[in-house]
Amino acid sequence: MTLREYIKALQELEKQHGNKEVWYSSDEEGNNYEPVHYSPTVCRLADVSFGIIVNKNKKVVVIN
Repeated sequence: MTLREYIKALQELEKQHGNKEVWYSSDEEGNNYEPVHYSPTVCRLADVSFGIIVNKNKKVVVIN
């Protein structure tokens, strides 16, 4: 998903449901939820995440 696609989905949610508090799933299975505390940021992936080798030069937007 791109940032533009993510923003569009958020805009649709806001249009349909108003300005709600934002929470995120804190595990892969969606069994635990926590409120979002921080603004999104851009980071450069340079590590192994969940057993997947990531592109060290790839910049991504990270939420919470």
